[in-house]
This record gives sequence, C-alpha cells and structure tokens, in this order.
Amino acid sequence: MEKEKPRFIKGCINNNISKEVATIIWDKMEKFCEYAFNKSHSTGYAYISAWTMWLKYYYPDIFFAALLNSYIGKIEDITDTLNQIKNEFPNIKILPPSINDSGLIFKAKDGNIIYGLSAVKSIGKTALKIIEERNNGNFTNFSNFYNRVKPKKNVSEGLICVGAFEEFGINRRTLMENQEFFIKDAERMKKQVSGQIDFFGSVEDSQSFKNYNEYGEIKLMNLEKDYCGFIITDVPTKKYKDKGTTDIKDIEKNIGKNIKLCVVIEETKTVHTKAGKELKIISVFDETGSYKIFYYLGKTTTMQSKILALRKNNMCYLMGNVRNGKYGAYFNLSGVTNIETKENI
Repeated sequence: MEKEKPRFIKGCINNNISKEVATIIWDKMEKFCEYAFNKSHSTGYAYISAWTMWLKYYYPDIFFAALLNSYIGKIEDITDTLNQIKNEFPNIKILPPSINDSGLIFKAKDGNIIYGLSAVKSIGKTALKIIEERNNGNFTNFSNFYNRVKPKKNVSEGLICVGAFEEFGINRRTLMENQEFFIKDAERMKKQVSGQIDFFGSVEDSQSFKNYNEYGEIKLMNLEKDYCGFIITDVPTKKYKDKGTTDIKDIEKNIGKNIKLCVVIEETKTVHTKAGKELKIISVFDETGSYKIFYYLGKTTTMQSKILALRKNNMCYLMGNVRNGKYGAYFNLSGVTNIETKENI
C-alpha cells in the first residue's frame, strides 16, 4: 500500500483532484486495509453481486420474488422491499393474495408478483393446508373453502381482510359481516349426500345473506397494512395530488424549498424532551413511503390547534419548508389543511 501511495496521489492530481482531497481518500482506504477482504473473498462477492445485478435488471419480477421469500417472517424487511419495488419498478404490480392463485410464498407471474399466503399475518401453517387442498380442485366460494379447510376464525378473517376471496365476487365487508352465515352454510353443505352444492352459483339472486357496501379506502388500506404490513391497493392520497405536491420519497431532494405534502396520518404522540419541552411526533405516509414530522408545542395558536386535532387516518395537506439539520434534511411544518372526504369518517 505504501508503495502505491505516490502513484495514487499523482493520478488524482492529474485528474483535477487536489492533493489534500487525494490524501484524505488514501487515508480512508489505508484504514480499510485493516479489514479488507483478500482477493479470493472479494472475487466471490463481486461474482455474486454481478449475477444478482444482472437478474435484477433483466428479470426484476423473479429477482424480487426470490428476495421477498428470503424475508418471510420479517415483516419490516418485506415492507421495505415492497416499497422499493413500487418506487424503482412501478411497472411491476404487487397482486393481492388469492385463495386460488397465490402460492405458499411470493411468486412472479406475467411480470408481476403475487403475494404469498404464508406472508399474511395470522395464516401460519394453514397456508400449507390451503395449497394441499387446492390439489383437489380450486375453491368455488367461501363456504366451499371453509368446508374443505376448516380454518380458525382469525385465519379466515385475515384472508378476507387482504382480499383473498374477491374473485368470488363478494366484497370484504359483506364476507366479514356474514361470516357466521357462511360457516353455517358450509356445515349444511357437508351434510348433503352429494356435497356438490354451489351456494354462490347465483349470488345475485340469493336473499339468504345481507349485502353491504365495501369498506372505505382508508379502512381497506388499514386492513391490508395490519395483515400484510404493506398497502396493496392504491393509497387514496394519490388522487388528491397535483403538480404542486411533493412525494414523501422526494422530501430530501428539496432542501431550501417550500413544499406541500398530501399524506395520511398514521399516528401522533407527544413526548417531553430533556429540556422540558413538549414535542409532537406525527407519523405520516403516502403512496411513496412514510415519514416522521417533529413539531415543538408552545403557546396556543391556530396552527398548534390544528396539529393537536390531527387523528389517525386523517388525510391532509401539510405545508412547510425542507431544512438541512444536524442529522440531515427535515421537514419544517408551517401549515395544515384537512382533506374532508368520506374516507376520513
């Protein structure tokens, strides 16, 4: 290393890099030598890196499906990877779990990725039972599923909440509100000699259960987030954005600028600092990511009243400017406008 130093410094200078900067870079490399891999180790890493980059570039759906499967059971890693897909490969759709199409794990299909049943919260070992039972034919309706799999109530509820039965033409709220009816119907079907009754063969003409309007967008979003850790359907903020709105993922690109965010409130909490000040922490998200906003509470003002009135699931515009602080860029909140929609109720 010492022998190569003069050559490195000279090369930097020839490429318009000052001697001072070149020396700083060299010192860092020299320090790294205490830990650096030997050539055979480095070659192995480089070889694998090259292959994975090639797969990611040419077969991103297959690459990310495999990556997601390596994170089964680690909901935060799955969520981070799904957000990465959404931001870097918007052409790849994350398809919701399907009782007849999902595999045990994530799988690529037609350039998209289908959510794996084992990645849904509360499903557990029942996912394998569902896959095995499907070898005897696809499920024809919810009662047929219940009769063949006999899941615990929390399992069927989890599958309903993530939209796994939507191919049967019945919305999530109707299934959830009529669960007891469907369970009894499954028991009735079992008692039939033929066992071939298709209760949902003519859903439109059936008066045996009550139809409900689907849950609002915010409710559906929260159900998916609770059971998948990720919002599969579109976050409703998307339709309220315009050219003057900044995505959360782009906040750090706007240092020194005034921006407007369109977000959903995920959580608000108040903490007390060591200096005795009250600090409001507002967790928000949009379709591009999540973010935490910090606001010091002081004397009562209209602005502070609006902040204190924020509740979970409120959708609003937040105005402010992006500043560069000690720990990086941060959003300095200066205005709040609530978006009054039916989804907020």
